[in-house]
Amino acid sequence: MKNIKAMAGFMVLAGLAVIVLVMGLQQQVPRFSLDRVVNDSSFYPEGPLWMNSALYYTEYSKHRVMRWNGKKNTPLWTQRGCGPSALMDLDEGTMLVTCYDSGSLVKIDTRGRALETIDKDASGNPFNGPNDMAKDEKGGIYFTCSGKFDVKAKPEGSIYYMRTDGEIIRVADGLHYPNGIALADNGDALLVNEHLAKKVSRFTVADNGLPGNYREFLKLESVIGSAPLADDYTGPDGLKADEDGRIYVCVYGTGKVLITDQEGALIASIEVPMTYVTNINFGDTSSTVFITASEDAFNPPYPGAVFRYTAGSRGR
Repeated sequence: MKNIKAMAGFMVLAGLAVIVLVMGLQQQVPRFSLDRVVNDSSFYPEGPLWMNSALYYTEYSKHRVMRWNGKKNTPLWTQRGCGPSALMDLDEGTMLVTCYDSGSLVKIDTRGRALETIDKDASGNPFNGPNDMAKDEKGGIYFTCSGKFDVKAKPEGSIYYMRTDGEIIRVADGLHYPNGIALADNGDALLVNEHLAKKVSRFTVADNGLPGNYREFLKLESVIGSAPLADDYTGPDGLKADEDGRIYVCVYGTGKVLITDQEGALIASIEVPMTYVTNINFGDTSSTVFITASEDAFNPPYPGAVFRYTAGSRGR
């Protein structure tokens, strides 16, 4: 009888511990509120990057990179035909721009000078729609090449890896319009949004930086249902992971950013006042996020806006 009572007491304590743990996890989920409209008249904005106390972002349809210093937005760099979609900080005030339209990567500095253009991989092959980027702890950069944004096109997207010595190799292909990309699980996992497949996929990252063991991480229909995904072009666009392991998935066509745990379970979301959410990135900390979106993604000049959200009260 004593053993039974002891076992029952242990089970009660264990149950309470689980409840406390769950409540603790819920309290850790940030609830974001719209804090400021950074630019209410932007043109297919994408690729927000907070660097050196300023926000940089691209305007795809204007073929330029913009800078917001906290007070005003000014053009930093323009290259006709580029079609910029993402930015990545490098060193000494330089950044890398993916040029989706021209199939190239351009290194620029914060004075707006183009320093280098790369349009082929180590094997001499051209890039097919460079889109988004993610940097690992070694300084290597993964980037997606999406291919054609057409549901009737065959899956022709690829992932490339730029080593710290500048060598660029293709590490994955046959993806259905790979878009946003992010490292998770302390760099052991590489997540990529397959936009036209309406899913997030996962690779395991080896010590040499090469990804493998491809599998499905998150299927949008299982998270938000089929109704919001009725449009063929609705799907996951930008993608980021914070230091606590939460995954942020921008769902283009729904006006939402989904926040999931490391297993792909939905834990929160951010409502965005424009339908076509293109990307997200953090400010000084993960309690501030910048989100880019368009209200019309199919008719030039693709009007949109750049938003800043901050985490206030916590909970689901």
